[in-house]
Amino acid sequence: MKNMAFNRTHIWRRAIPLLCLLMVMAGDASAEMYKWVDEKGVTQYGDRLPPEYSQKANTKLNKRGVETKKTERAMTPAEIKARDDEAERLKQEEIKAKEQKRLDEIMLATYANESEIDLVRDRSLEPFDGKTLAARERIKYLRPLLADLTKQMAPYQSAAGPKKTAPPRLAKEFDAKKKEISDLERSIKNLETDKAGVVTKYSQAKQRFREIAAAGGAGKRLDSAAAKANLPTWVDVNSEVARSCLKNWQETLGDGVYGVFAEIKQAGQSADLILETRVRKKTGEFANVKATCPMRADGSFDQEAIRAKRAQFAKANAG
Repeated sequence: MKNMAFNRTHIWRRAIPLLCLLMVMAGDASAEMYKWVDEKGVTQYGDRLPPEYSQKANTKLNKRGVETKKTERAMTPAEIKARDDEAERLKQEEIKAKEQKRLDEIMLATYANESEIDLVRDRSLEPFDGKTLAARERIKYLRPLLADLTKQMAPYQSAAGPKKTAPPRLAKEFDAKKKEISDLERSIKNLETDKAGVVTKYSQAKQRFREIAAAGGAGKRLDSAAAKANLPTWVDVNSEVARSCLKNWQETLGDGVYGVFAEIKQAGQSADLILETRVRKKTGEFANVKATCPMRADGSFDQEAIRAKRAQFAKANAG
């Protein structure tokens, strides 16, 4: 009997701690702990997360040690900027790729081979050559006039003797000739720069065409009939058709007008010869003016349409 009483007591002594542990675990099952790494790199645990680690990486655990939530550390301003910059870079690359695809499709729609690129390039360069030639011819014409005016102005510009004032008309004409020559020389430089830009543009187009060809994309021309019909046809400004167009406009633009370059633009079944001219204004200065001569299907000019264009021009420039 004594042994049986001892065994019961012993069993209860062993069971009570286990029972207490189970009760604690049951009562605290919903309690949580935190895990974080301090500034020394040591992993710490606690039932509360220190405020200074709230923006740093930490993990929330239940009492069984199971992870319930993981918080990544907050990004620094530099990291946020780097992330945003990378997102913007990728966005711009996508936009650039879409634009390049669009330009490639246009190229394939326009050209079947590199020779056609050369042909369009040469057409695009002709007006620069025409304008440059016209400017140089004009300078050649003006230089003797300026030389004569310089001689007439010499007595008024000499440092010797009492200074005299040049007649207003002479001084004005002298300044106008100097300015026109200066403007023409500057125009020639600008034309040469622009011409070089066109050469570069079509050189890059040929290079891109080769790249597309190497990738197997060239030679697959899209329907480009409409685009081809609208390509401008540059004509010699001294040709009969250009001089005939100028003659139709001479009464409106004045006797001093001369052609700089000309092109024929087609639109469906109709076409216009567009002649860029150099015109002397009432002030004595020169300006470029475009004269349009509508053409019939047989290549002759539509006189009625030209008169309408001239009337429209005169009305727009009245006064």
